[in-house]
Amino acid sequence: GDNVTVFAFSDRIIGELPPVKGKGMMNKVLQFMTRLQPDFVESNYQQIFEHLEVRLKRRALVVFFSDLIDDINYGLFYKHLSVLGRKHIPLMILLRDTLLMKNADLPPDRIEEVYVSAAAADMVMRRDDVIKKFMRKRINLLDLLPHEVTPSVIDKYLEMKSRNLI
Repeated sequence: GDNVTVFAFSDRIIGELPPVKGKGMMNKVLQFMTRLQPDFVESNYQQIFEHLEVRLKRRALVVFFSDLIDDINYGLFYKHLSVLGRKHIPLMILLRDTLLMKNADLPPDRIEEVYVSAAAADMVMRRDDVIKKFMRKRINLLDLLPHEVTPSVIDKYLEMKSRNLI
């Protein structure tokens, strides 16, 4: 009986799947998602939050999928998630970059690899700091590898539903 709406964005709103529910919901969501193409630009989080303020009329679970890793985006997200959380239930799904994690753990053999490994380790450390900040602020958050997303998000949704949060 739940409605699902999907918003896709990068530096602009790319598309929106209007509310769908019922047996054909997953097919409609998959069709919408498979038409999306990546944009290699900085995401405009401010714009999506403003868009959500206008579009979301009823209380909703709002799930963000992101690879957010820096303090600048943390500040922006936290500010808007706090406002959004007054009426809605925000859930952050942070996607771990497997290559980044691999490079951070890689013992370097050559001088070039030292720089790659050090930069990756720094990014992982900053990412972990941001996650800790969100957790201290009691923001609903899952930090996942890509292959963990589907079962973990479904489990989290069912847990939140069983606790009557949504």
